[in-house]
Amino acid sequence: MSDCALNIFNGIRNSFPECNIFWCALHVIRALKKNLSKINDEEIRSEVEKFMNILCYYRDCTEEDAAKMYKEHIIDKIQDQLEFNQYFTRQWDIHKQQWIAAARPNELTVVNNVSESLFKKIKYHDFGCVKNQRIDVFVKNLLEEVAPNYFYRIKNDLLQTGFIPSIRIREPRLTDYKTKLKREVQSRLYQVLNFVQNQEANLNPLRFLLENAEEKLSQINEKIQNSITYLRSFEIPNELLDTYMLEINEFCYNSPDYILEHFEGFLEDFKEKNNLID
Repeated sequence: MSDCALNIFNGIRNSFPECNIFWCALHVIRALKKNLSKINDEEIRSEVEKFMNILCYYRDCTEEDAAKMYKEHIIDKIQDQLEFNQYFTRQWDIHKQQWIAAARPNELTVVNNVSESLFKKIKYHDFGCVKNQRIDVFVKNLLEEVAPNYFYRIKNDLLQTGFIPSIRIREPRLTDYKTKLKREVQSRLYQVLNFVQNQEANLNPLRFLLENAEEKLSQINEKIQNSITYLRSFEIPNELLDTYMLEINEFCYNSPDYILEHFEGFLEDFKEKNNLID
């Protein structure tokens, strides 16, 4: 859940395309009220505000009923309000799934006062009430001042209570690696799609990169699957097998051409290093 700033929405969507993004109802209504003055008819203004509140908070109706209400009491009413209509289309109409409550009947996206309170302390105390800060300055302050300060406070609280937490450092698992890799690939594919949809983009370099890509990826996948079959022939425990597969996946960080050319040599070195003798 986030507020309804489009730059935040676009940033999350570009980085995590599979993520569901919902907008806080309180922030939606607050942002709407700041722009209601663009409607020059008081009756229409009141009706739009009323039904935006209903659509944001009322969950006991079907999506079909909500869509009908949305069209009759908002969209049809603002057609002649040109300035507001442009704003509403850009901010709200194309993002209906983010704020209409009927789209998520089991959840209500309202402000979380606990987290809001914590974020307020961080924003106004640790960052000195600076509303807009350069991202590099923000990251520097976060890493060098804010985080160490909070770790110190946690450590001090633990010393005062005498509580010693049990900390277990878990080795990375293959499933964790695959999940993160899938998200990264999806994000990059989404960025490539945006590039393709740009009418001014020169697609010749992209076409060159994609040439034979599917065939090469299929060949690499076949080699990896053969490696898995080979490793399982030794009846290796699953945890150790995951460790071996992570090493193979790290080798696959290279370009497809490099992997295809050097995979056999890598595999021979891998077998020798781990005493995997036929």
